Amino acid sequence: MRYMDSCIGVFVRGLRNEPWFSKTTFVVTGDHGFPLGEHGPGNMGFGLFDESTWVALLAWGDTARLAPGVEMGPTSHLDIAPTILALAGVRKPNHFAGHDLLHPVSPSRRTWATHYDELSVQTTTWRAHSTISGQPREHGSQLFRYDLDPRELADSLAGRQPLFDSLVKDARARANLAVEALRRDALVGATPP
Repeated sequence: MRYMDSCIGVFVRGLRNEPWFSKTTFVVTGDHGFPLGEHGPGNMGFGLFDESTWVALLAWGDTARLAPGVEMGPTSHLDIAPTILALAGVRKPNHFAGHDLLHPVSPSRRTWATHYDELSVQTTTWRAHSTISGQPREHGSQLFRYDLDPRELADSLAGRQPLFDSLVKDARARANLAVEALRRDALVGATPP
């Protein structure tokens, strides 16, 4: 981490004298976390817990739109495009699935993540783990009271099946739409001219 931070520092300092530097916003993120055995050995891809899915999203620049702050609510990489467009001053209707993070995230917001057939859906209060296909997962279905148990150690599914089902149904539908869109795009891209 420290090495990557120093590389980004060298990069930014090397650009300070460019004429466009004062009008530039830098956005840095990652594509996945790094589990260290918090939920068993080698849990990358076997349970979308925070250690696998949480990544920093940093935006830095000299703009009044970018006030110092931290958003700890459920967010997603789907939020990057609408946030960058807002930072750039683009004021078009948001046709993205994501949310402009320059505005407060709704407490009722749900985000979801997938890895192969694994599915995770999170609200500010709950986090559910299941599969896209509905097939049993290695650790079974799980529901955690995320606001009280952010390390996801105490499964709270017992007696809360309807809540779990509603969370997973919505996330499963969204994941299937995304998969279908990618499949169609791949098919269109593969069509000969």
